[in-house]
Amino acid sequence: KYFFLSLIGILLLTVAAFSNCLKNDWLTNWDDNIYILNSPSVQNLSVEGLKRIFTTYETDNYHPFTTLTYAIDYKLFGFNAYHFHLHNLLLHLFNVVLVFWFIRLLTGRWEASAIVAVFFAVHPMHVESVSWISERKDVLYSLFYLAALIAYVFYLNKNNRKYLVYTFVFFLCSLFSIAIYSK
Repeated sequence: KYFFLSLIGILLLTVAAFSNCLKNDWLTNWDDNIYILNSPSVQNLSVEGLKRIFTTYETDNYHPFTTLTYAIDYKLFGFNAYHFHLHNLLLHLFNVVLVFWFIRLLTGRWEASAIVAVFFAVHPMHVESVSWISERKDVLYSLFYLAALIAYVFYLNKNNRKYLVYTFVFFLCSLFSIAIYSK
């Protein structure tokens, strides 16, 4: 009971802390125009577009999963900044749940999970990753990395190799989400 109540409270606190980002627009003097608004990969969600997303560097960066999420957002909502910001916020909320779950698996205590999750949820370090659309790679990378950690704990507890495979797959997904530089 306290497990779910504390998690819901942390998620509501996170929404309250980050909801102002939904009013933000594009940061065209930074990276939003380069990675998203002027990107041919984002504007072409087709078989050819998917091939381009997974085989080319975007402005010397390789993060195909991140670019793919931008392309999906564009296909669904056009260049409406609100939906791109909402997507970042939802990814962060999901990461908060994963942190809560991970710490619960490690400690077995909902109190420890709540303390760590609330610090993770509202830590100032996450403001840029949630509020700046081009930094989606951070929240997406975190999502897959946390999922890999959880899968690994399941592997350790259950000694079932399928969880080791899940760990590897989630870790690869995290690598496809974070920027790898070509230079």
